[in-house]
Amino acid sequence: MPQQLVSLIVLSYNRPGMLRKCLEGVTGQSYTPLEVIVVDNRSSASEEIRSIVAAHPRFRLIANDENLGFTGGMNTGIQAATGHYVCLTEDDIILHENYVARLVEFHEQRPEAGMLSGLQLNYHAGTVRCRGGSFQLDGVFKFTIAGSGQPFVADETQPFATEFVPGSMIFARTALLRQLGGFRPEFFMYFEDLELCARIRRKDLPIYLVPAAMAWHVEPEGNGSGTSLQYHRLKNFVTVYLLHARWSVLPEFFVRYGLLAWCRALLGDWSQLKALTRAWLWNLWNLPRLLSDRRGLGRAGL
Repeated sequence: MPQQLVSLIVLSYNRPGMLRKCLEGVTGQSYTPLEVIVVDNRSSASEEIRSIVAAHPRFRLIANDENLGFTGGMNTGIQAATGHYVCLTEDDIILHENYVARLVEFHEQRPEAGMLSGLQLNYHAGTVRCRGGSFQLDGVFKFTIAGSGQPFVADETQPFATEFVPGSMIFARTALLRQLGGFRPEFFMYFEDLELCARIRRKDLPIYLVPAAMAWHVEPEGNGSGTSLQYHRLKNFVTVYLLHARWSVLPEFFVRYGLLAWCRALLGDWSQLKALTRAWLWNLWNLPRLLSDRRGLGRAGL
């Protein structure tokens, strides 16, 4: 049986040095039926990024005219993919040479799988960054990234089911991701992977973590706490609840993460107050559309 073509999507934004190192890992993949698509969100480094990709004649560059965010960039790659499988990654991820091979191998054994991911390690610290995770959309939001900060155990190879995988390391059938519509485009960034995992779960499709498929995440500089980023984080958090939480949970959620959070911000954190107000106004304005989307998601909320 011939091997299936994998479309490996690399999302790039304003980090040419990281992209160069990332593409070295992509070039060294042991799995050869590989289509590599680099999607570059427009930045001041886009011309340099074009030159870096041009040094790899087999790689295809899609240069967006603007910064479409994580969701828009990845969705562009998903739509352009011609492979049976899509493998999503970013410019700050360095893949082990057998990363794609291990994921293909497992998916061929478990064709019913919704999504797969590998073991994500911290590049400099050498510790675990993510080995899956879990989340609960209750009155108090609970989100756990499994293994975060723990020592790396090299002999852990047995795949296991998980509720969450990071958006920068997703492997799935191309047809499935297109059927789902990819990531929600209005998310831009933050909670986009959790929301996609919630949709997969509501279709009763299993998600697996394959530890033998390893990759290293280059630790970021800064804390990403700008007002615009706060807005996207809060807006998407509310949207996830409106789409996926049980109806019985929403009254407590509105009080805890709406009214009480707004009152706390009013006491002194003006940037948080501005972001929170914008986030809730956006969701209230779009509430009819979100409720319509919720009805189309299938079984009751998580």
